[in-house]
Amino acid sequence: MKVAGAKRAATREGRGAGRARRALRVLGPHARPAVPAMVALLDPGHGKPSGDWDRLGRDVLRAIGPAAEEEILAVIQKPRANQGAILPALELIGGFGPAARAAAPALATMAAGTGPVAEAAKKALGKIQPTETKQP
Repeated sequence: MKVAGAKRAATREGRGAGRARRALRVLGPHARPAVPAMVALLDPGHGKPSGDWDRLGRDVLRAIGPAAEEEILAVIQKPRANQGAILPALELIGGFGPAARAAAPALATMAAGTGPVAEAAKKALGKIQPTETKQP
């Protein structure tokens, strides 16, 4: 009986995330007040089960667009930030393309290192400044 109850609760929670995702995506940049909550969902330690809630944060921030750049950049620059939060944040920033040019200096600093975060920063920087980062 406990397993069935847990499955029902997980299904309800998944449906709730799906409804929230659809509603906030429709609002796009007008969903700006939801940015702090959506940024908090990028962190795997946010207290919610991963999966639907993590996707909810990314999908809504992507729909809000560059209006969420400042808060997403704060995740990237946070001291001792969790790599699980940084990688999706870098992907989001890169997805904003040239509209996220203000993030370029922070990304360039991160790209100077090695490892998955540096590689993700290079990729994001390439999307933000596509002509300036091409190699001959």
